[in-house]
Amino acid sequence: MAIVYSNLNVSLTKQTSVPIVEMVQGDTGRGLDVFVSDDIITDELAYIDDSLTATLWASKPSGLMISMDAASRFQNSNAYEIKFSDSKIFQQIIAEVGIVQCQINVLMSGEFVTSFPIKINVIENVATSFELESKEEFRNAIELMAKQREYIKVLEDYISQ
Repeated sequence: MAIVYSNLNVSLTKQTSVPIVEMVQGDTGRGLDVFVSDDIITDELAYIDDSLTATLWASKPSGLMISMDAASRFQNSNAYEIKFSDSKIFQQIIAEVGIVQCQINVLMSGEFVTSFPIKINVIENVATSFELESKEEFRNAIELMAKQREYIKVLEDYISQ
């Protein structure tokens, strides 16, 4: 399955309201596509800019901090499209139910600018809502369920022969 991206627009010059994105706890196929601008948008074509780096900093409801680098960065004048989609790291960002506080740090030519705050509202995953002690147990349980589905399919194929 392809990554399902939630889209956000973030200004580097002013904050009118805090953008909030909703995601489901523990999903492994989610990502964040952020359009960051200094409020000057041009009609220039976007291009991949290897000199631009971007890092998403996230504070989970428990207070744990996670950072992840962007998977791809496109520049269009003073506007940037930044995609965060490393599934293992992003899965950790959305492992806890509640509000995840985020900011994006954009670095280019030795200068950096940090976005205004972004919030990810992590919604409980009803399909997997059972008591677990840690994030690691949650990931292990998801992997175990995937393996069980594979074994069931093998058994069903065997029985149908």
